[in-house]
Amino acid sequence: MKALVLGGYGAVGAEVVSELRATLHLPGTDRWLALARAADGTTRWATGRRQSHATAVMAAAAARVAVRLPAAVQHLHTVLTLADVPAGRGIELCPAG
Repeated sequence: MKALVLGGYGAVGAEVVSELRATLHLPGTDRWLALARAADGTTRWATGRRQSHATAVMAAAAARVAVRLPAAVQHLHTVLTLADVPAGRGIELCPAG
């Protein structure tokens, strides 16, 4: 018995779906960029791949700091600096410094 995949176009053989996955290229990549410009015109940015991984790295850094803070609303930019971004974890700061 051949496996069938039900979709918007009815039942399709699993081998057809597998072939489409191998040949279909969706636009875009997994690269990301975050840019910040200060009032004095200084520009810094961070770049990397796997946005979800970068989010997890920053969330973990924030959690490590949060346990030492008083109970209150805290804003990440007031409790962490770019120096607190973990090195070697897939987030590249540019320009470095």
